[in-house]
Amino acid sequence: DPFSAEALAVQAKTLHARGRTRDALDIARGILLHRDTNPRTRAATAGWTREVTEPALREAERALAADPADRRALLARAEILDWRGDPLAAEAFRTALEADPDNPAALHAASRRLIREGRHAEALPLLRRLCERFPDDAPARLHLGICLAEAGDLPGAEAAVRAATDLEPSLLRAWTYLTDLLLRQGRTLTQVTASVAAG
Repeated sequence: DPFSAEALAVQAKTLHARGRTRDALDIARGILLHRDTNPRTRAATAGWTREVTEPALREAERALAADPADRRALLARAEILDWRGDPLAAEAFRTALEADPDNPAALHAASRRLIREGRHAEALPLLRRLCERFPDDAPARLHLGICLAEAGDLPGAEAAVRAATDLEPSLLRAWTYLTDLLLRQGRTLTQVTASVAAG
């Protein structure tokens, strides 16, 4: 089974126990968002996510009570709300970016959320800014390519994704997406294989 919410929930808890809480919460968010997650697992994962994030959320809110412009606390609050699937996360990310428009973590997190929601056009300016400020950021190039493809700019998307593979040759998602882009542009499988092999 390519998707097993129960197995992923166990993996998330294992990662959290090993100190990899951010990775664990990313997995939990995937469980909550996946359409095939059964109601019992979804409810249990939501409860676990709230339990794990509650101390950090309280800490962020205490910091913001002392200083409403605390950039680190603004971003932490936005990310926690996003992990919880809280609709207030969108506004929290906007506030975090207003306080620190060039914060790479905020730009990444906000654009990923928009992409997950299918709001690629809104993610584009964030990703363009991220790529301008941090030109060596391979995941940003990949996400830019995804959004350009959604906007119908397949050549621009190909250039962005190729930049991602150049910057980080081990980024498997970029190679996979590049192959898909080339096929969507009408290249034959032989042409795609040659193009990908050439880099």
